[in-house]
Amino acid sequence: MIAYLVRLHQLLVFVARDPQADCGLPVECDVQLDDAKAAEPAGDTPVGLCVGIDPKDTHHYRVFNSLLDRAHAGFRQVVGIPIVVNDWDDFLQVARNCGEVLETEDASDDESDADIWSWVEAIER
Repeated sequence: MIAYLVRLHQLLVFVARDPQADCGLPVECDVQLDDAKAAEPAGDTPVGLCVGIDPKDTHHYRVFNSLLDRAHAGFRQVVGIPIVVNDWDDFLQVARNCGEVLETEDASDDESDADIWSWVEAIER
């Protein structure tokens, strides 16, 4: 699939529809993502799920079920947790539902992490 990639903390958010007007974050346009179904936010995510990038084409990503599969395919590792959604609103819904704590951009080591609701509200503004 052709997608847009938003890197958000430890997340690699692949979005089918252009999120630039909604997310207010840097977006990599027109990236090729293979085997995206494994990273859709439905059901259980495989434990070894990872993303690789083709060393010959920096716009070509693939989702792998394990690091070994990625290495055998000759793709370089991309650090992050892959999420594949149709649009930015779908991602915000996934973020609301996950309940994970994400560190805010301006948080210092002495401050506690912002909860996901504060983070989502800040992104939506």
